[in-house]
Amino acid sequence: MDICNILVVEDDPDINKLLCRILEGAGYACRPAFSGSEAALWAGQYEYDLVLLDLMLPGLTGEEFIAQMRQKKTMPIIVLSAKAGLEDRVNVLRLGADDFIPKPFDNAEVLARVEALCRRVGRSASTAAGEQAPVSLVSGSFVLDENRRVLLKAGKPIELTQVEFQIMELFFRNP
Repeated sequence: MDICNILVVEDDPDINKLLCRILEGAGYACRPAFSGSEAALWAGQYEYDLVLLDLMLPGLTGEEFIAQMRQKKTMPIIVLSAKAGLEDRVNVLRLGADDFIPKPFDNAEVLARVEALCRRVGRSASTAAGEQAPVSLVSGSFVLDENRRVLLKAGKPIELTQVEFQIMELFFRNP
């Protein structure tokens, strides 16, 4: 299974840590963010396969984050929120969220929904590429996966900015 990189956006440190522990235990790579502004910064610098997002955040709210991301990116967003009224759920889905899980949440349900969306991302990435074979460049224990735009060392992802990825791509293509 390809590693799915997940941005976990939750201002409560205990819940953020719990979500990261659950996901990392299942083999996912996680980046914690504790405000909407921090999440926007990380999402602007790195590529993520999925975002787990609280709505009530300091700085940028979850709704504002969704609106900003939908102008630039198509990564799936799962909202986890105590704001679980019908109007709140409908609003975030209309803004561009892919799923909504009310708090308090069940760990197994969060994991199952993440697995489902990561599977969908994997399928849509190959479909969008016209069913092309994966393009990976290899150098020693490093693999540069051009389809997912990630650098792996011994199978573990190394986070790169978009510019850093382009530089690594240049190095791999011109040793």
